[in-house]
Amino acid sequence: MLRLSVSPVGDERSITRRVDALKGSIHPQLIQRTIRKVGRRTRACPLVSDEMAAWLVVGLGLFFTDALRQVWRWLVPSDQGAPRRSTLCMARQRLGPRVLIELAKQVLRPLADDTTQGACYHGLPLRAIDCCNLSLYDSPANRKTFSPQRVPKRKRRHGRRPPPVFPQAKLCCLCEVGTHAALSWGLKPMYWADCKMATPLLKHLSKGQLLLWDAAFYSRANLAAIQAKGAHVLGRLAWSTGLQVVTRLADGSYLARLPAGRRGKAHLRQWGPTVRIIEYELHHVASTHHKKHRLMTTLLDAAKFPAAELAELYHQRWELELMIDELETHQLQQRLLVSQTPAGVVQEVAGLLIAHWLVRKLMFDAAAEANVSPLRLSFVGTLKLLRCRLGEASDTATPTRDWWRRLVSEIARDEVIEPRRPRINPRVLKLTNHDFPRKRPQHKPSIAPKFVDAFHVLR
Repeated sequence: MLRLSVSPVGDERSITRRVDALKGSIHPQLIQRTIRKVGRRTRACPLVSDEMAAWLVVGLGLFFTDALRQVWRWLVPSDQGAPRRSTLCMARQRLGPRVLIELAKQVLRPLADDTTQGACYHGLPLRAIDCCNLSLYDSPANRKTFSPQRVPKRKRRHGRRPPPVFPQAKLCCLCEVGTHAALSWGLKPMYWADCKMATPLLKHLSKGQLLLWDAAFYSRANLAAIQAKGAHVLGRLAWSTGLQVVTRLADGSYLARLPAGRRGKAHLRQWGPTVRIIEYELHHVASTHHKKHRLMTTLLDAAKFPAAELAELYHQRWELELMIDELETHQLQQRLLVSQTPAGVVQEVAGLLIAHWLVRKLMFDAAAEANVSPLRLSFVGTLKLLRCRLGEASDTATPTRDWWRRLVSEIARDEVIEPRRPRINPRVLKLTNHDFPRKRPQHKPSIAPKFVDAFHVLR
């Protein structure tokens, strides 16, 4: 019988040497402290300890296309055997989501410093915030928790999209622009508004930081929270938002006041804080949006922060879109989350973000050795190298620190890519035709089908 108890530290290290290799970026005792903080005792389990269950969830984020038993084999040498799938699932249920949530709070931290290329603008560390939708396993519990509220057809607005086929959860991430490292996150049902999801994440901003966001995140409460933190914001502003122009500046931008009162007639509207508005156009670009774009920022000094620089800087918000692409396309590979309960979904998303941060930490160390920007390294190549070289960490003759240094050196030598060329992709669909209709609730079988006797059919 395989025993992975937390108490005999020496035996556990001899068994979980591959897990120790991943501890090059996570402190070895961090998970144990997190388990004790949540209130769980690190008692010995006959098969899977709580610490190994936490690493199993993180490993699921690295090897998402593999089953739980195969993920266990990636983390534990094959000669030790693998527990049954039911045992691993029960270990995840026993661990719960709070341990992974608290662990993510400790692990997800900034990587860049003042010398990191592309991480700051005039000494202001760059942050970005955005949301994405994750498809979940179609279970009654997930659909009840994360499915959007059904709207009757007679009350449905024109153009409103039908509910998704699978339950979907909305993930909101606050990330570091220069390294794609996730700093904070929130998970809610899909019908939550973006501006409401961003509100609890804004408390993680610090004084002197610059936040890039889209027009959907603007609200008076969010803007006030950013200014209370001493941070700044640069983001799009909807054309439907009325403004009161105060002063025209020399670079073409102007100072204006945002509406602070309730919507209504002009003489009843109250005006709030003063911001700087930048309007610009993109020439020779095929776009489905307005030709003229409007930005709002709290950087009011036109001499120190020219309008042309801020308009170009705003497009670095696309780095967060690339970070979401790394999660959905390369880690998840557009697959469904395997958890059948909302608690398992939260646990799985936390492990996915921790695994992404591990890959980005590896890329950051390699970028420092290669003397390039962390954005000049291939995420796909680094992820595949980590999967490939993790088995070499079982060699007892090679210390785990040396294994980590060799992996960093290999990434710095082989995974540096060419500078990204400027391009733009319009939001259009390439494939719209489908041979089959969309799945609806009436298409789900309520009872198991009955098959008649084959000989009876032949008669």
